[in-house]
Amino acid sequence: LCVSESGDRILVVESMLPGIRVLERTPAGSFEPSTVVVELPGVIPDGVVLDDSGNMLIACFAPDCVLVVDPAGTVEVVASDRRRFSLHSPTNVAFVPGTSTVIAANYGERALTRFRHDRRGAAVHRPDHSATAWTPS
Repeated sequence: LCVSESGDRILVVESMLPGIRVLERTPAGSFEPSTVVVELPGVIPDGVVLDDSGNMLIACFAPDCVLVVDPAGTVEVVASDRRRFSLHSPTNVAFVPGTSTVIAANYGERALTRFRHDRRGAAVHRPDHSATAWTPS
């Protein structure tokens, strides 16, 4: 899952589609039915994060790669490892906050892989819970 900075969109990875769906939040706070944003035949997507330009970075469990999909739907490989040394069944991606450094979690080697992207990560959505915040009694 990935929540947009504004909190109005939730990106959902569907490994068996394979692709990404989006849930759009209405002004009333409910969600519209999901729509497919991109289908990714031939890969098994497993994690997604947004950069500051609205591009999706998608970790693919197979074939050991990270894709970038721009808002127009163009798909490009930004990291791959056919020998499975540095990327081995990546399950998720995240940006180091405020940077263009991407961290990929690898299931295969139980390790983290770091690489640079040409954009910074999108700001993290921080909901305002002040009206509903729990306070200890």
